[in-house]
Amino acid sequence: MIVDSLEKRTVKTRIAIGDGEDTGKAIAALRSVLQANAVIDNKPASQIGAHNFTYGGVILGSHFWVPTQHYYQHRYAINGELLKGLREAGVSLRPATGVSAAAPGLTVDDEAPAAPPPVT
Repeated sequence: MIVDSLEKRTVKTRIAIGDGEDTGKAIAALRSVLQANAVIDNKPASQIGAHNFTYGGVILGSHFWVPTQHYYQHRYAINGELLKGLREAGVSLRPATGVSAAAPGLTVDDEAPAAPPPVT
């Protein structure tokens, strides 16, 4: 699997939708956005699916490649398109509630490493 190179770099995005949302419709909306974007390199193909589950929602994950030279500009623009695509499909993000979730676990590119043992 290609992760990063001088030509292209991987973008991993996590999106939390509510438990009552139609996951299939959300994935289809995200896939449509990624397939329509000319900046995204679809070789290898972009990946989208249910990444994880949390209290009151589902975490959708997407994994796609963009040109390395303008990584952040492309990443932020595409994230905006993904949000717009979900809204146009009638899919809502997971609402804020009294239940907390660690935001870094929902937004970071890499899986959280195990905590190091305490120093004694």
